[in-house]
Amino acid sequence: MAGVAKSIPLASLPSWLDRAERLVSAANFEPALKACKIVVMSAVAKNFQQGRGPGGESWAPLKWRSGKPLYDKGLLMASVTGSGQGGVLRIDETTLIVGTNLDYAATHQYGAVITPVGAKALAVPVTAEARHSGGPRRMGGLHIVWPKGRPSWTLRDDTGNVQFALVKSVTIPARPFLGWNNEMADECAEIVADCGGEIIVKA
Repeated sequence: MAGVAKSIPLASLPSWLDRAERLVSAANFEPALKACKIVVMSAVAKNFQQGRGPGGESWAPLKWRSGKPLYDKGLLMASVTGSGQGGVLRIDETTLIVGTNLDYAATHQYGAVITPVGAKALAVPVTAEARHSGGPRRMGGLHIVWPKGRPSWTLRDDTGNVQFALVKSVTIPARPFLGWNNEMADECAEIVADCGGEIIVKA
C-alpha cells in the first residue's frame, strides 16, 4: 500500500521533533481524527463500489462468475466501513487506526494461491445458489461431469446446471481495498492542521 511522507532537513529535525512533542502533549486531536475516520471509510467504500484500489488501479475481473469483485455479500466492505462485524477501529488523542480482522481480508488485499487441504480438488462455486449453499456437501444432489470444452470436472445439479468447478488450485489476484492516497492524506492533513497539528500516515 502506498504511504505518504514528509521530508525534513536533518538540521531542522531536533526543532521539528520538539515542536511536534509540544503539540502532541498539549492538544487533543481525537475530534479531528473522528472526522478523518469518515474520510477513510468513505474512500474504502468507494473502492469497493468502483472496483479499484486506493491508487486508482482497477481490480482484476472475476473469473468464475459475473458481478463486482468483493461485492457479493458485502461483509468485507461492511467490516471496514463500520457497519459489520470484524472491523478494527481505534481512535484516541493522537491515533487513528482503521482496518479489518476478517480472516480472508489479507487474501484479497495481497492475493494468494489457494490449494486443497485433505482433498484432491477445490470446489469453486459458479452460481449464486452455490455460493450461498455452504459447499457441495450441503447443497446435495450434485453429479460429477466433465463437459466438453471445459478445462476441469464440474458438479451439476439434477437439472444439468453447473454449480461448482473442481480445480487443483485457485489464484486470487491482489485487490487492495485498504490504503492511503494523496487525496485522502491531504484532506485529513487539513482537518488535523485546523487543530494545530500534523498528520503522519502509515500503511
